[in-house]
Amino acid sequence: MLADSKAGKFELLRLGQIGNAQDPESEFLELFQCGASDNRGRYCSPEFEKLMHEASTMADRTARNAKLREAESVMIEDAPVIPLYAYTQKLLIKPYVRDLAVNVLAEPPLWRAWIDPDWRTAK
Repeated sequence: MLADSKAGKFELLRLGQIGNAQDPESEFLELFQCGASDNRGRYCSPEFEKLMHEASTMADRTARNAKLREAESVMIEDAPVIPLYAYTQKLLIKPYVRDLAVNVLAEPPLWRAWIDPDWRTAK
């Protein structure tokens, strides 16, 4: 299936993508650039490419993210993918566990977490 999808031998394909950093350019939008190796649907938009290139030259993160939102809007309007499912997380944390950071990968760094022996009296 993966070989056929890389070769473009499909009419409809279901793939999943999970990000590991909170950066739209490095995780998802680059998949829709014309020459991207994982652009299995072979989407190619000159407007999207132009906006992505402009964003890549910006040092100001706020301006860069605004430009990436423009690029994302172009891509979404063209609809090269059909988002069917969004991964979710469910967490159950005991009331005596403190400072457990939750992240998008559901792999919390445990080095900050600690057990509060006075959790029953703490507010």
